[in-house]
Amino acid sequence: MNPVTGMAVCFMLFAMLARPHSYPLPPVLRTFWFEVHVAFSFFSYALFGLAAVLGVLYLLYREEGAEVLQYN
Repeated sequence: MNPVTGMAVCFMLFAMLARPHSYPLPPVLRTFWFEVHVAFSFFSYALFGLAAVLGVLYLLYREEGAEVLQYN
């Protein structure tokens, strides 16, 4: 097994076995803007991951299509 895969499996097991927090959010975090911030942060991580995959594809295969997709 790949060491990175093993670490990911251990992390996922720890996350599944950890007890969930059951206390409410503080008042300062119960706003519309906090929810928007969380949604946009997930979206930005997804775009960064897509750009990283396209960059690796370009480096491996030297396809111009992957490079063009990164900048659009």
